[in-house]
Amino acid sequence: MEKTYNTQRYLSGKATLWAFAMFIFLSSLLIFIALIFKVGGSFVFIGYAFLCIVPFMFLQRFRKIFTRNVIVEFNSQSFLIKEYALKRGDLMHEFNCRWDDIKYYKCTFSSNKYTSISIYLKDGVNKNYVFKDNKAENEAIQEESIFSIFYSYISRYNTDKTFNERIFLSPSFLVTRLGTICIILLAILGIASVLFQFLYAGKLLPLSSLMGFSMLLQLIIRRGNYKKTYNNIMKLDNDIHESHS
Repeated sequence: MEKTYNTQRYLSGKATLWAFAMFIFLSSLLIFIALIFKVGGSFVFIGYAFLCIVPFMFLQRFRKIFTRNVIVEFNSQSFLIKEYALKRGDLMHEFNCRWDDIKYYKCTFSSNKYTSISIYLKDGVNKNYVFKDNKAENEAIQEESIFSIFYSYISRYNTDKTFNERIFLSPSFLVTRLGTICIILLAILGIASVLFQFLYAGKLLPLSSLMGFSMLLQLIIRRGNYKKTYNNIMKLDNDIHESHS
């Protein structure tokens, strides 16, 4: 049985690289201007605040630059992803993958309704796709979506396969034991840093520590979301196995 699904792909890797490069360039330009004209620190502070705030005003336009229309064609043997330019409609890229070439996959959902599917092939190659599918996690699982169709074909493929031949869902790094250990170590280092600065420098909670704890909190929240997603998909697997038993 064949199935075609239309969605969009967001080139998150390229977008992040371009945004980082532009931020470094503009920051360097800001420092250069400050040194040449010998302006005060307030100018640099306002300039950095401007660089951090203004991009959010043009976030949607920026994302459109790195967004492509996508047509995904599924069948029992393989799936084909065709990417087209958002405005011109030119074919930009194709990726054809057989189900029996896939070793495992990872899947996450973001709060802004993006679906990320990473495919790891048996030859060591991996592909990461961030789909702008406009569906929250529950919607993507329960309704027709890029994830639900992708998952349904994997389930069908796994039905008559041995354990070693099946395509498995792999947890994201933060959900693994190593990822959990890294978060714990970061928390220990953060607490040790605060205690050191308090005991030896007389500072209660410097700005750098606040930023560090904020990033750590984001990692903990993200780990919780990834673990919830992993458990929800694994529950789908268990329900399917029970229905076939």
